[in-house]
Amino acid sequence: MADGNDVVTDLLVRNLLEILNEKDGAIRRALLVELWSEDAIFIDPEAAHQGTEKIDKAIAWLAQCFPGSPSPWLVPYVHNMA
Repeated sequence: MADGNDVVTDLLVRNLLEILNEKDGAIRRALLVELWSEDAIFIDPEAAHQGTEKIDKAIAWLAQCFPGSPSPWLVPYVHNMA
């Protein structure tokens, strides 16, 4: 059985590396549906976004503001998780 910390780490990594870095909207939305509940809330410096549709739009907007891969706003977090 997986350690609870392993599950949390896996979800963090998948959110940071898969969802927030995914450029293909259809793939990103499928990942959001898989990992987030329909009423989940994503908070960025501009606003709180509730629901996977609004979260997807917020992530797409962030990707436009910070083009490139890996996304610049993720690097410090991913580095600290190692």
